[in-house]
Amino acid sequence: MPTLSPAQALSYRKERNLSVFFSRYIIPASRDGYPCVRGAETRYPGYFVVATTLNQDGPVRPDGCVPARYIDAEQIPWLRS
Repeated sequence: MPTLSPAQALSYRKERNLSVFFSRYIIPASRDGYPCVRGAETRYPGYFVVATTLNQDGPVRPDGCVPARYIDAEQIPWLRS
């Protein structure tokens, strides 16, 4: 197994035979090291949570993820031409 920096993570899902290598700066990890995914109550359930520079307080889920912390760029546009 390769040596990873604290900012990197490698996740494997046996039931799907799927390996994922990701940066924790872009996709936050849960307490057990898996990528944080959006819950069933969201518009895009099952998709990775993407970290943004602008963030806010939000509830912590039992797995340690805080999807509400990160701003949804589709809801809060940054620039419009």
